[in-house]
Order: sequence, then C-alpha cells, then structure tokens
Amino acid sequence: MLNNKLLVVGSNLEQIGIKTGTQDKLNKKVFPLPLVAIVLLTAIPIFDGIDVPTVGDMGELSKTLPFFRIPQVPLNWGTLQIIFPYAITRSMKTIHLVPRSETAVMVTTVFITVLSHNLALGVMIGIVISAVFFLRKITKVVFIDSSLSANNSHSTYSLAGQLVFLSVDEFLAAFDCK
Repeated sequence: MLNNKLLVVGSNLEQIGIKTGTQDKLNKKVFPLPLVAIVLLTAIPIFDGIDVPTVGDMGELSKTLPFFRIPQVPLNWGTLQIIFPYAITRSMKTIHLVPRSETAVMVTTVFITVLSHNLALGVMIGIVISAVFFLRKITKVVFIDSSLSANNSHSTYSLAGQLVFLSVDEFLAAFDCK
C-alpha cells in the first residue's frame, strides 16, 4: 500500500505542473524536481501517519570515529603467489588502453628501479624519457604556411605551434631561399 502510494506520487509530479527547470510565472523562481520529490515524499508519511522505518530504528550508531587499522596480511612469498597472477592478467587486459609512450616510461622506470635498487634514479630516468616522448609529440604540431607577394618578389611565412629544438629541421626545410 505504501509503495504504491509513493510510486503514484513520484510518477505524477509532472502531471501536477511541476517540471524540472520550469519557472513560476508569478515569482520567477525555479523549482527543481528532485527537491519537490523529496518534500512531497517526506510530507506524505508525516501527514498520513504512515510508519516508515528510519535510520534510528535500524540500530544504534557509534558515537566515536572509526579507527585506522592496517590489515594483518603477511608480506611473504605465499601472498605474492596469490596476488601475482591476478595482477599480471589485469594489467595485460588494460595495457592497450594506455599510450605506448607511457607504457614504455612505466616499464623503464620499474626496470631501472629494480636493477639499481634506487627509486630516485628510476623516477629521474622515467621523467627524462617522458620529456623526450613529449618533445617528439609536440614537434608534430608545428604548422608553417608560406605565401608569395603579388609581384613574386618576396615570401611571407607564418608559423603556428611550438618551436623547440627537435622541430628545427622541419622548420628550416619549410623555407625556400631561392
């Protein structure tokens, strides 16, 4: 009975003239439909005397904040044997979603860190490789347009994009010095 009554009220909100984002012509105010639904669905049980369960009826709430606890998982070879197959299969399923340059940076960083036992060295090499890949990507965004004057006496070149040291060869090749 209660669920049917609330469903009828919830589905008929638009029939009583309350729509999302519509403005009242007299007051020029907007009544958001979720707010109207909350008010109506709260008012119905209160005024009809319907007994609706509340959070307080479900049990007593703790008066203290929860404590931060580190899980008691043994860090040994057995734990790694359990985790490793899932980690490998999940990473192989998602590796195609990551760009190849980022994958190369991740693998190189991990490889250098494991070989040298130095996280700082691995991260630094990863940053350098990432910068090189970024520079390679940014050099492909240089656009050079040339136009001749009306009497063909001189050329005007317009450059758009980032000019960095890797894009100098393409930049110089675009000029016609004849």
